[in-house]
Amino acid sequence: MKPTAFAQRGESRWKEVEQALAELDKSRGPVPSASRLPTLFRQVCGDLSLAQYRMYGLALCDRINQLVIRGYRHLHRDRSNLLEGLWRGIWRDFPIMVRQEWRLFWLINLFFWGPFWGIYISSYHDMRWTASLLGPEIMESLQRGYGEGEGFAGVRDNFGSNFQMFAFYIANNVGIDFRTFAGGVLGGVGTLFFVVFNGLVLGASAGYIQQEADMEKFREWTSGHSCPEYLGMLFAAMAGMRLGLALIRPGRLSRGRALAVAAKRAVRLLYGAALLTLFAAVIEGFWSPLQIPVQIKYTFGLTLTGLLLAWLLLAGRGSGREEPRAA
Repeated sequence: MKPTAFAQRGESRWKEVEQALAELDKSRGPVPSASRLPTLFRQVCGDLSLAQYRMYGLALCDRINQLVIRGYRHLHRDRSNLLEGLWRGIWRDFPIMVRQEWRLFWLINLFFWGPFWGIYISSYHDMRWTASLLGPEIMESLQRGYGEGEGFAGVRDNFGSNFQMFAFYIANNVGIDFRTFAGGVLGGVGTLFFVVFNGLVLGASAGYIQQEADMEKFREWTSGHSCPEYLGMLFAAMAGMRLGLALIRPGRLSRGRALAVAAKRAVRLLYGAALLTLFAAVIEGFWSPLQIPVQIKYTFGLTLTGLLLAWLLLAGRGSGREEPRAA
């Protein structure tokens, strides 16, 4: 093929690349005409190799080479704004993904709240199950925190400062979330075990406080942080179950490939779990011990719960992004 015929054949492609690159140079946002740039870039790289191999002349090779250099710069540089991407991921992408995983959402809720209410109701009739599940040390701790003693002041004094209390809660909550997530590698059985276990322990604790201590103190202490703390555990469990389901139901993929695909969604769920767990620990360490009117604490807790539920249910709707059902 002669150089003129080669240039005529590639002219339309090169002009399309030049136009896309020119628009990218002028714009900092999305450029619709650049959607085909990756495909065209590979073709232009092939044109450059062929032109150099056949020695079609310095002018033609230089023109194609300049397109390759400019295309490489645009395709291999990070055009995203970190803060903008983080905000978009938190505000829009994460709630959309949670709604896509609605089956796992309700499955985890069933395995948590079923045992919780079962052991809580049983405490009204027979405390032996509750006592055997909690043990003397936990019951003594619940008496110190929610009995007739110093209550909040005593809890804070045990740690020395609000910051040490925050550090303890973040370590404790992260440990719970991590075990719940890691249990997913056992086909999801480990995740469900920890969800059921946490439901039983919290239900037994609430039942014990209801019967033997002061439930009003318990509600006051937990009103602020209970919703984000529970959601953090819930999302960690959903991430673990996503891994577990990939192992037992890989579909047409190999188990390794299915696990890799599921891990991408699981990690994003973990980001949300980590954010909410950190937020809950901040509230529990610095807000919950405050000696302020209980009505203020209840108002704060109800408002926060409403905002979190509105975020999960409404954020991202109308953005134009499809919400396909998760496999």
